[in-house]
Amino acid sequence: MHSLSRLLASVPSGGAGGPHGWLVPAVACLLAAVQLAAPAAERCEAPTGPDVWAVSSRGGGDPTERVQHYVPGQGWERSDAGALFDGDDTTLVLLVHGNRYEHADALDQALRLARWLGTCADGTRPPPRVVAYSWPSDKQGTPLRDSRRKYERASLEVRRFAGLLERIEPQRPVGIVGYSYGALVALGGLAARVGADGHAADGPRGWAVREAPVNLVLVAAAVRCDALAPAGPYRSAATIVDRVVLLNNSSDIALRFFPWVDRGLETDALGRVGMPARWLPEGVEFRQYDAADAVGVSHRFLGYLESAGVARRLCAGLVDGAAAE
Repeated sequence: MHSLSRLLASVPSGGAGGPHGWLVPAVACLLAAVQLAAPAAERCEAPTGPDVWAVSSRGGGDPTERVQHYVPGQGWERSDAGALFDGDDTTLVLLVHGNRYEHADALDQALRLARWLGTCADGTRPPPRVVAYSWPSDKQGTPLRDSRRKYERASLEVRRFAGLLERIEPQRPVGIVGYSYGALVALGGLAARVGADGHAADGPRGWAVREAPVNLVLVAAAVRCDALAPAGPYRSAATIVDRVVLLNNSSDIALRFFPWVDRGLETDALGRVGMPARWLPEGVEFRQYDAADAVGVSHRFLGYLESAGVARRLCAGLVDGAAAE
């Protein structure tokens, strides 16, 4: 804790400019705290017959140019975007991980989530297709230097994630999980998609007039708590979702430092304090839970999947008909 205190003392209290300037100092403290709960080394045993895929923006460019498909009994194999987006009726669940995770961690998280989704399914429809969105969040250098690199990358990932969303047909149900800084990527990508599709030359299209439901689950969201407020920076994302579920943690050791690092902002992390339902547009279903008793102080995504009660609530938020209890 002494090293963390020295790090916090060295972080400037002001933002870095721009609409997301608050994120630069915030990530520094969050990264330092996350070191206390590094990803588990043990990998998940793959469920039987899961429909699990991965796209990767590691290395830059279009993430759909690097597609993988999990084949039971054989492991991960290379595939393509055509195969990934095949099957319009199958619910597509996109999992956006947080910071300091390697590509193998993203694949493991997707397999674990697919196992829970299979357990919670009601049997009346095919299991959802789970897609890990793997972005370059590997640990690099000191926490403050790493935070600045990841701030720049987060801005890039918003555009890339929005591009991925554009490929999804309007009639296909979608569930999106954004964990920690993955929540920033997910919200930014949705807002960018709304902006692009809502101002098309030939009128609103795509995500601005989707036919199928879109469910959004934010887990320990490392974004400002007013992100979806009427005047919040990602308000437009709330206009195209049918359900918002927040899995918060009031004891999260990383999110605790969120308001301290930028005193001028004076806002807490959404994933720590939550938000009132009245902020969302009329008709949007809203649920939020405090997972502190189940997860403890940890900022690990796997902590949410290791608790049966929390994992079932996550699944129920993503897919219609999934059992929450």
